[in-house]
Amino acid sequence: MVTLHLLFMDSEISAFRGQFLDVKGYCDFVADSIEGLQKEGAISLAEFIETCTEEEIAPFKSRR
Repeated sequence: MVTLHLLFMDSEISAFRGQFLDVKGYCDFVADSIEGLQKEGAISLAEFIETCTEEEIAPFKSRR
């Protein structure tokens, strides 16, 4: 299960920015609404996982 650990308002672009912190690498997304964050987060994570799969990299940090 992937959880979002960081969410903030980016005043420079007047939008919300989210970032998945339990992934290996960098996976973030931006939207102007909470509903948009959910949609863009799903898209960003799917693309991140696809890229990791293509490059044979484990996408998630191991949990201890």
